[in-house]
Amino acid sequence: ELKEVSLDEMSLYEAIFYFWGDPVMTRSIICSGSRLQVTVKLETALRHMRRSQAIRVLWADVISINQADPPGRSRQVQTMRNIHKRTKGVKVWIGESTRSSQTAL
Repeated sequence: ELKEVSLDEMSLYEAIFYFWGDPVMTRSIICSGSRLQVTVKLETALRHMRRSQAIRVLWADVISINQADPPGRSRQVQTMRNIHKRTKGVKVWIGESTRSSQTAL
């Protein structure tokens, strides 16, 4: 579900950081009953971070900030400090595991 809220209305949420990847390589996700194109990297991160038994509120910059409006995007990026200060936590997605990454971790 996608909700637009003011910073004053925001409930507890987690920010998600991830490597955007190739912006041309996208996948569709269903969000509030509509299809939304996101990068493959974000779709993978969201799929791995979702919870089957509980609600998880995530803030993802590429979804939350209107990328098609450069002046608006600039204003929105300036609010990111406040967005990050209010998070319950930050989740970092570095990608799907591989044999090498499992050994490293």
